[in-house]
Amino acid sequence: MSNRRIRIGIDVGGTFTKAIALDIVSGEILSTSTIPTTHTAERGVSAGIVSVLSDLLKESQIRLDEIEIIAHSTTQAINALLESDTAKVGIVAMGVGPEKSDVIKRTNLHDAQINHENDIKSSHRFLDTSHLITDSEVSTAIKELKDEGAKVIVATEAFGVDDPSNEQFIMEHATKQQIPSTASHEISGIYGLEIRTLTAAINASVLPKTVQVGNFVEEAIRETGVTAPLMIMKGDGGVTSMDTFRTKPILTVLSGPAASVAGALLYLKITNGIFVEVGGTSTNICIIKNGKPEIRYVTIKNHPTCIRSMDVRVLGVAGGSMVQVKSNTVVVSGHVVHTLLV
Repeated sequence: MSNRRIRIGIDVGGTFTKAIALDIVSGEILSTSTIPTTHTAERGVSAGIVSVLSDLLKESQIRLDEIEIIAHSTTQAINALLESDTAKVGIVAMGVGPEKSDVIKRTNLHDAQINHENDIKSSHRFLDTSHLITDSEVSTAIKELKDEGAKVIVATEAFGVDDPSNEQFIMEHATKQQIPSTASHEISGIYGLEIRTLTAAINASVLPKTVQVGNFVEEAIRETGVTAPLMIMKGDGGVTSMDTFRTKPILTVLSGPAASVAGALLYLKITNGIFVEVGGTSTNICIIKNGKPEIRYVTIKNHPTCIRSMDVRVLGVAGGSMVQVKSNTVVVSGHVVHTLLV
């Protein structure tokens, strides 16, 4: 009987999909595999994941019962934002009547200028909670938002972190109308209504993409016969479940860069330095000080969020970019160079 205890890491980038098998008993790297990311395959990036996983199993003759865990890092959430592959968000904001103007100001993302460069489009409805909101009110609000093109719903209320019942009520109705939703209290426990709403909207905007990817990835891995837990790398260096990835993809917005920094810290024994990783779609930069990366709240397209992550700067220019100068402006693949995450 084998005494190997194998952990597998799989990273899906915008350009390449990579995998590695590690025996934690001996510390030996058993095998690696790299292929171009399968964006155009019928099952998307999951086809590439199956390919690299199969390569590892075959090359190292890995038995399924030897695998303890599969850790998956991905740039899917980053790239969806980077390439504006986002869904229109319908925001249902709630508050007591006299607070209406202030609540609308803080939760209407057009007023918050999130729509700059058309990155994330949104529509907005306000429900007065000075009385018990009804099924009819909620259903009508969601239907109107859907009619305006919303593909996802955000439920937000000023003190929803203390009493999330109204936000949960909105989500229940969204489920009935078969539209994905995010409640602001699920994303963060902080009280700031504007930043919490903004963070929830960014999360919701990539839900259709990440739910599809998450389902394909898990189904594909299970079809290989692997039953080991499948965990997703978070931006702060921790891991979370695939179920969490499908509902809170924003937690993984720096998944790929965080995995790279963690690897540099573990294997290169860096104490102080600047870590630079140039991928095919984006470039990641992180400062390591006293053997640790800084942890801070993520800023996306100049908008602060309430998600804590490694302090990694992500720039939308990399090895696969087409760089041009037009009218004294640097343009990459048709888009002006910009910092996505800081």
